[in-house]
Amino acid sequence: MKRWTGAITLACCLVLLAVPMFAQAGMGMSATGKVVALTFTGEVTSVDPQAQTITAKRGETVFTAVVDSNTVIKKEKEEKQLSDIKAGNIVVIRYFEERGANAAKLIMINPNEKK
Repeated sequence: MKRWTGAITLACCLVLLAVPMFAQAGMGMSATGKVVALTFTGEVTSVDPQAQTITAKRGETVFTAVVDSNTVIKKEKEEKQLSDIKAGNIVVIRYFEERGANAAKLIMINPNEKK
């Protein structure tokens, strides 16, 4: 009986140690504690130049990201501005979760568009 109790205790400890690592990995952090970029792909529903935000939707998921002077916006290899993004564009947004907001670092406009 003592043998099983020890094994069960060890298994519980391992689970308790693993849960926080997986929770962090889902929130933009790797299991090693490093911040990792997240990606969202969807159709632009609105762009607010005054608030410096872009909102896109994929299925039922609505996603809003904040754009700042460090955000790189590209269409193919050409650099663009927030004002070049229009509702209906397909975008891929690479972002980090910072202070409760999604901070866009790279926005690719219509990345798979055929010429």
